[in-house]
Amino acid sequence: MFRLGKKTYIFLSTILLAACASMPSDFQQPAFSIMNIELRNSSGLSPEFEVTLRITNPNRVALDIVGMSYDILLEGNKVVSGVSNNFPEIEPYGEETVSVISQISLVGSIKLLRDLARLNNEQIRYEFNARLDIGSHYQIIPIAKSGNFEL
Repeated sequence: MFRLGKKTYIFLSTILLAACASMPSDFQQPAFSIMNIELRNSSGLSPEFEVTLRITNPNRVALDIVGMSYDILLEGNKVVSGVSNNFPEIEPYGEETVSVISQISLVGSIKLLRDLARLNNEQIRYEFNARLDIGSHYQIIPIAKSGNFEL
C-alpha cells in the first residue's frame, strides 16, 4: 500500500512539473479597449446592448479565449453585465475587434438615474470589469478599465 502511494506521488509530481514547464514565464496580460456601446434591442423591460471591444495580444503565442464575464458600472452602479464564449483566436502580437451582447440591470439603471439627478454632473464615471478565461493552464485574468465620458 505504501509503495503504491509513493509511486502515485511521484507520477503526480512529474505531471505537475511538466504542466508548469509548458506555461510561458513571460506571459503578458492582453489589453482591452471599449470601442463602442450601443442599444441593440429596446423592447421589453430588459434592453440589450452590444459592447464592442478591441483585444490586443502582446504575447508570442496565440491567445485562445475560452470565455469572459464582465460588468459595466456607471457612477458606481452596475448597469450592464454579460458573459460570452464566442471569441476568435488572437494571433501572436495581433488584435481583434469583438462584440458581445449584454443585458441591462433594471435596479442598477434606476440607481444610476437617481444619482445623475442628484449629482447633476456633466461627466459620468465608468468602470469596465472583466474576468478573462484563457484555458485551464492559466488563472482567470482580471481586467479593469475606468474613466469618464461627457454627457
